[in-house]
Amino acid sequence: MEQKRTISTLFQVLGWFILTPAITILIAVVIGAVFMVSAISQGYGIDTVSTAMLGLVQEGSNAMSLGINGIVLLIILIAGRRSQQGLGSFTGLSAQVGGLWMVFMCVVSGIAANVWFSLVLNSGIVPDAMLDAYMEYASVLEGGHPVLRLIAIALMAPIVEELLNRGIILGKLTSIMPAWAAVLIQALLFGLAHGQMLWIIYATAGGVIIGYIRMRGGGVRAAIIFHMVFNATSEVRSYLESPFYENPVVYNIAMVASGALLLAAIIALTRRRDGVVS
Repeated sequence: MEQKRTISTLFQVLGWFILTPAITILIAVVIGAVFMVSAISQGYGIDTVSTAMLGLVQEGSNAMSLGINGIVLLIILIAGRRSQQGLGSFTGLSAQVGGLWMVFMCVVSGIAANVWFSLVLNSGIVPDAMLDAYMEYASVLEGGHPVLRLIAIALMAPIVEELLNRGIILGKLTSIMPAWAAVLIQALLFGLAHGQMLWIIYATAGGVIIGYIRMRGGGVRAAIIFHMVFNATSEVRSYLESPFYENPVVYNIAMVASGALLLAAIIALTRRRDGVVS
């Protein structure tokens, strides 16, 4: 009986894991097919159509992301309402957060994590070929209106990804295995969902951090705030000239300081819980 429950839970985890990629592929195929048929019927060549489709992806990536995450969020809400646990327990939102202290620590740790990851990625330890592939992959997602991009990346994506990964998936995994194993597995799944190799590595590392915060800190709400701040910091940094890249001494100091601040903030967040129920 226990073995059947474990297998059933793992299949549920797999189903939730492939939900977003499946919806993404389905929408991409439909849009691509309609666009290609329309363009070819107007006499355009394959090369011209391919170039136009790439431009469409770059300009419409954030609108598409909003649509996909909107569909996923709707599915999560419907599944949570129909669940015997209720929406709050199903998604992990029923955990009580720790007030302003939790919010402040999530903001601090989110900013520190983003700065530290950025400095590490540009420190020279990442092979140039891997970093170039990452930058090329990321550039495809940088098109569109800045406000729409901010809503898609810093608001909708964190909400949906945290409800899905640190809420549903982590919640199901912790019901069949130790918490540390569940955190590691959900982090790996979270990383794999990002597709590109370097993105997989740092998203997995980020998944471990957010998973730890979710389990020991303020629940899924804390995870959402951390993720929002992390992504928003990326958008803010993209408009600022960073002095860290020019001076090696300043660069190394900033990398160590941001890493230390991240560690201190996570420790403070998970030790002072102010009545948090996880």
